[in-house]
Amino acid sequence: MTVTFDTNILLNYYQGRAGALTTAGATNAAVKKYAPSAPWLPGAQTASNTPALMTTAVKNAMLGHKLVDESAAKLDLAGASADYKKLFALYQGIDTLAGVVDQMSAKNVNSADKARIQSVFTKGLAEITAYTDQLDLDQLRLTRASVSDKAKSTVGVSRAKTDYTTPPLVSGDVNAPVDAFQGDVKFNISIKRVNTIHDVAIDLDEMGATPRNMANVTAYINGKLGDAEVGTSVSSLRIPGGDRMVQIAGKATKVGVNPDQWAMKFNIDSGDTLTFSAPKTEPAIYLAQSVGNPDPDGKSTTKDGVITSQLLKVQTDTTDVTPPPQATGVANFIDGRVWSKDMEKSVGAVHATQVAPDGSVYVLADVTDRTAGQAIKGTRTSLF
Repeated sequence: MTVTFDTNILLNYYQGRAGALTTAGATNAAVKKYAPSAPWLPGAQTASNTPALMTTAVKNAMLGHKLVDESAAKLDLAGASADYKKLFALYQGIDTLAGVVDQMSAKNVNSADKARIQSVFTKGLAEITAYTDQLDLDQLRLTRASVSDKAKSTVGVSRAKTDYTTPPLVSGDVNAPVDAFQGDVKFNISIKRVNTIHDVAIDLDEMGATPRNMANVTAYINGKLGDAEVGTSVSSLRIPGGDRMVQIAGKATKVGVNPDQWAMKFNIDSGDTLTFSAPKTEPAIYLAQSVGNPDPDGKSTTKDGVITSQLLKVQTDTTDVTPPPQATGVANFIDGRVWSKDMEKSVGAVHATQVAPDGSVYVLADVTDRTAGQAIKGTRTSLF
């Protein structure tokens, strides 16, 4: 079954999003032009309804020229959004690709010609697919779907991820104060929808004497998001602890249950883009160190040392940001330490660290065993 629709729907929808209104019954001379003329409107000359244009377009396609050419899309309204040029170029590319398909039914087409047409079509389809995948429009969202002959399709449409979950923030009692929420905690949440940006400033000092546990902090943040009239919200997420296992005589044995952990989950409204930023920042450095006891039994003849490689983040200035507080029960604390993380047991000596522009930290180290589930060839390998 073939389902058709009026292509004016696309233009009318786009004009509606842009705030363009027309009055029914008005003459063309009296109606202000809000959008450039679309190539699919009646009377417009396109490759599909103008043989000379189609011949030229198909010939160029067969010669390997691009199907989608934004510079070739013409707009008859000064100052029109660049979105129109992109949409019109996409339409003309699809129109030309349809003309390439029509060549299969032309007269005197031999098997070699058909193979060449098929090759051009495959290349053109890949070009249009790649163009639509990276297409960035200000006023319109273009999503790939699938054709169906049913009123209700079972084919899913890919969606961007609509939530963000933090690392675990508290273990055990969810009502206990969260260490990460203590002190001078401020950050900004920026929520972008189309061309509108909502900036929401979070300052936990505004909570006053209210305990800064998961429930109270999520309620405070949701209140700020509600005041900004955005659809994004935050909730607490329980992460089950699971069984606590130890190795006894080479066999994994259950000795209890790990406590549940809790994280914050930001539920992002469809179509929104969420970013976080700090109102003030200070420089920091990353240090690698080895910790543990190299000789627990005091005998040099035994190899019973327990050494773990750690990565530390240390704040180096406190001009604008207060130093991080020492968490309860943390041993070997040094001033400015933001956190310390144990690396895998297979990580040996660390030779260098490097911070990427996006904040990622790369570690150059010796690896003596599998790391992240990946087997390393040889007895010792430097891993970057």
